[in-house]
Parts: sequence; structure tokens; C-alpha cells
Amino acid sequence: MWGLISVAVNFATFYTMYHLIGLEYQVANVISWVIAVQVAFWVDRLKVFDHHSHHVYREMGKFYATRIVTYVVEAIILWLSMSVLGSSAVLAKILGQAGAIIGNFLFSKLYVFRNK
Repeated sequence: MWGLISVAVNFATFYTMYHLIGLEYQVANVISWVIAVQVAFWVDRLKVFDHHSHHVYREMGKFYATRIVTYVVEAIILWLSMSVLGSSAVLAKILGQAGAIIGNFLFSKLYVFRNK
């Protein structure tokens, strides 16, 4: 349930940037990604994994590094869906987010917030 907060932030920001402001979809996706990742870091750290260490910036670096991987996956899905297949931005974003959510949870659980 907590993970839905960052997804909602991502979708709301993407929608605002792409549909209301009129930014190119990849630019809108980058902006929405940065904002959503920062929200997700704190939600995951404090609520999902209840992780309290003194290495916040090291964890944030790992978190961003893993999110870059899933961002690339999402960007490829957006490009394939919209530019190659001609699907709607909403459908493309849903498909991209589905792939990213799975990868993000696994990376966070197994790498970023694991307890040694």
C-alpha cells in the first residue's frame, strides 16, 4: 500500500507535465521520476522496510542507482508503446510502471535496505 504513494506522485506529475503543461513525454517522465524516487526513498526507508541506519546518503545513492535501472526499463517501454506501437500515454505509463514496481521492490528488499 505504501508503494502506491510514489506511483501516485509519478502518475500525477507525469500527467501534469505531459497533458497540462505540454512537455515532451520523455522530459515529463524524467521530472516525474525524480520527484517520485525521492518520495519513494523516504516512504520505503521509514514505512515499508522500517529501516533506521546512520548511512542515509549511502542508502540514497544505492536507491537512486537501482532506480536508474528500472527507469531505463520504463523509458524503453514508454518509447516502444508510444513511438513504435502508437499506444496512449496512459497505457504506456501503466505498463512501464508495472515493470518498474516489481524491479524497485526487489532491488530495495535485496540490496538497498537489507539488514546485514
